[in-house]
Amino acid sequence: GHEGGLRSGTLNVPGIVGFGKAIELAQQNMQNEEKRLRHLANQCVQVLKEEKIDFFVNGSEDCRVAGNLNLCFIGVDADWIILHTPEIAISTGSACTSETIEPSHVLRSLGLADENSNSSVRLSFGRFTTEEEIKKASLLLANSVKTFLSRKEKIFG
Repeated sequence: GHEGGLRSGTLNVPGIVGFGKAIELAQQNMQNEEKRLRHLANQCVQVLKEEKIDFFVNGSEDCRVAGNLNLCFIGVDADWIILHTPEIAISTGSACTSETIEPSHVLRSLGLADENSNSSVRLSFGRFTTEEEIKKASLLLANSVKTFLSRKEKIFG
């Protein structure tokens, strides 16, 4: 390598400058983007309330990552919701525990019972997520919850 073996190759100066500019642009819009993402999460919650879905937000509604929403649909199997709502990308836990069948250790640490952890889904919103997409996804989610509960009622009474 170059410099007596201290580093290899030539530095990617255009890439370094571009990365610096990307950070500068992201910082300029960070507060507005955080507000927008919180608005999208609140819009999702509002649609579910309007659809008369029995749910609650896991964790604090005010003190959370703006683009992340974790919801517990009481009495609903979260895996069933995921399988029957293929139009939207949702998960049952954090990205680092998505392969495990154990309830989320994060939800447990929030004091959630395992049955509520197993009824919880995680939604994430990003820079390019629109209000229209949130409304559509929220309605699809509400319909899946209603379908699950209707089938559960028919089977178990």
